[in-house]
Amino acid sequence: MFSRNRPGLHAERRLPSQGHAGRGAGDFFSPPRRLHAVAMPGGVPHGSFPRPPATGRDRLRRHDPAGACGRDAGVAPDAAAGHSLRSPVEKDRREPLPMSSLPAPPAPAPEWAWFSDIDGTLIELADTPASLGNARHLPGLLTALSGRVGGALALVSGRPVANVLRLIAPCRIPVAGCHGLERLLPDGSLIRPPASSDLDRARRILAAFAADHPGVVFEDKDVVLGLHFRKVPQLEAACRAAVEQATSGNLGWFAGKMVFEVKPRGLDKGTAIQAFLDQTPFRGRLPVFLGDDLPDEAGFEVARARGGFGVLVGEPRPTRALYRLESVPAVLAWLSTLQAL
Repeated sequence: MFSRNRPGLHAERRLPSQGHAGRGAGDFFSPPRRLHAVAMPGGVPHGSFPRPPATGRDRLRRHDPAGACGRDAGVAPDAAAGHSLRSPVEKDRREPLPMSSLPAPPAPAPEWAWFSDIDGTLIELADTPASLGNARHLPGLLTALSGRVGGALALVSGRPVANVLRLIAPCRIPVAGCHGLERLLPDGSLIRPPASSDLDRARRILAAFAADHPGVVFEDKDVVLGLHFRKVPQLEAACRAAVEQATSGNLGWFAGKMVFEVKPRGLDKGTAIQAFLDQTPFRGRLPVFLGDDLPDEAGFEVARARGGFGVLVGEPRPTRALYRLESVPAVLAWLSTLQAL
């Protein structure tokens, strides 16, 4: 699917099938821009929970004999307050992602800090970004899981926060949306970047391109813009060229599953998870992140760097995750064992 000159998630983390990054792939780990806090009604109840017992960390080390977790990944696993929002991937940007046959994850533990993508992980992928898929199980599932893990559960999605809240209503848990550019905090406030003239220019270019190419879907998430070509895969190269043209200034672009997306550099799913880990009720816990797509690699990297692990969902591919589950039903079955504990 990937051409030689097309980047993946980040220019500095090149997949073997993607070659060198072209202009605009972006160093998304540059210093983040100033964010604005926006009050939202209805806070999320949370409490303070003790540090998990050492046996939880020992269990992970038995599954990570190469020492990829914690210190060797570039960030101390027990780091808490004051942790930088720059991803540890920046320390080894030339290292290719390993390709291996990953085992299933160990039995889940309620003392971990839980993070998960939505589409392709908790619900099946849909043909268009507006589709909700088969998501009727999400509110009940997330409410039960959040209660079981003491509130240390957050969704980290490419969807906008407002869209996620509609999807999981009436459940209210912390959410990172738009690939980490938006974060709904446990107290109910929403953090998001300010408006960008660079994004306004990109919006005009991409909207015009989609209007001229039937089957291409332009998705405007305000702070992230996407071109979906799932219905017209033969237009992949043309979509990539349009995204390259639209990328300027502080913007970067990356590839997902049948989509190219444009967003400001500096924040991603990894930085969102880092920020959550420095707050109650996530602080002091071992992070676990479930995801299926290339943007989730930033989250896998941070989970490993903070002493936890990532779980790749779907077909095997080069990844920073330590474990794999083959499908959405497999994820739901694994999580059901956590509910039963």
